[in-house]
Amino acid sequence: AQMGSRVWFNPGVIGMPANDGTPDVWYGLVRVIDDCIELSTHRLSYDHASAATAMHRFGHADGYAQTLLTGLW
Repeated sequence: AQMGSRVWFNPGVIGMPANDGTPDVWYGLVRVIDDCIELSTHRLSYDHASAATAMHRFGHADGYAQTLLTGLW
């Protein structure tokens, strides 16, 4: 989104899947090419099952661990 001369770029929620039914997360890149700004988002697969298992094992945030498995919040 652009507001005047400023640009706001939100590639997603850090550490959370996209709420699209997949456990993948997204990250964003901001690059300056010549006199232009290029914004892009990229899907990232990771070992979400191990992350959720570790959360359960240490008794942390069971709801969050379930979100890592299902990709839904």
